Amino acid sequence: MSPSKIRVEGIDSGRKIIRITPKEGFKPRSDLHLFEEIVANLIKVRDVHLVIDLANVAYPSTSFIAYLVEVTSFLRRHGGDIKLINLSNTARANFLSFNVLGYLSLLESQDELAGFVAEKEQQQNGGHSSRSAPEASAGQGGEPAGTEAEHVSVEELLNLDIRDDSAKSSESKDLGLPDLEEIVDEPPDRIRMPQSEKIVVHSREDQLYKLTDFVEIMARRAGIEESEIARIKISVYEAAHNIIEHAYEFNPNHHIQMVVRFDSDKFEIILLDRGKGFDYDPNRDYDAIEAAEERRTGGFGLHIIRRSMDDVIYECNPRMGNKLTLVKKLH
Repeated sequence: MSPSKIRVEGIDSGRKIIRITPKEGFKPRSDLHLFEEIVANLIKVRDVHLVIDLANVAYPSTSFIAYLVEVTSFLRRHGGDIKLINLSNTARANFLSFNVLGYLSLLESQDELAGFVAEKEQQQNGGHSSRSAPEASAGQGGEPAGTEAEHVSVEELLNLDIRDDSAKSSESKDLGLPDLEEIVDEPPDRIRMPQSEKIVVHSREDQLYKLTDFVEIMARRAGIEESEIARIKISVYEAAHNIIEHAYEFNPNHHIQMVVRFDSDKFEIILLDRGKGFDYDPNRDYDAIEAAEERRTGGFGLHIIRRSMDDVIYECNPRMGNKLTLVKKLH
């Protein structure tokens, strides 16, 4: 790598706002790999915001612009963002003239599709790699290079029941769950909480971090301290894992629905499922000695949740399903 071509500096004391400045002599096309390597290390920091100073980049290439779009999309999904500064008129024109269909590969007909398939089969049989240069700059699963992504075989992908994991209320009934608006209602004597977001994930262990990442973003939005956010994330992880293990018995073909909402007084997390319910005694504490003597493995996750949250409310309804509410008081 040639660090002299790119300057990286922190703008804020928290090291969450980073300025990246390509210096004179930086070439967007041939030096893109240098830029990618630096960015790949920076975006591992959650909630990081990158300020890209393009004063010395008068003619950003198509691949450079596409990479900025790719990384911006990734960061926004993880609580961060990218800002551009010192954009020259020529650079601005390049951005405005960026043609998505000119960058992506467009097949105009079934005949072209058949030709594409034949070409790739020929390359595969000849031992040649069919991965194009733009694809090489991305990590597994389409994430920017340098980020981790689980490996899923082609056979697994072809058999996955893939859905949109963003929990739009209009999709709730399609998932076999009542609409969130039916279940997560506000008491009539209260003003509706101004901040409220929803998410739906598959009942698989590899989906748990989507829930913890989501609740982390909401908790920071609510101004909760980092130490408390860690406890909240552990609580959500344990609660969702209990749903997967006990309510759904590790059946991956179900869904967990979660809504997070807060106002100035409290931060609420509501987890919904349609699996098996359980008897919950809010007054019974976890007895480690008793559990060891009886060789019971269950109950400890709920103990962690109750120690981490200010209030835990469990409701089981034959029509609505199971509803677990976790509350953290803000004052």
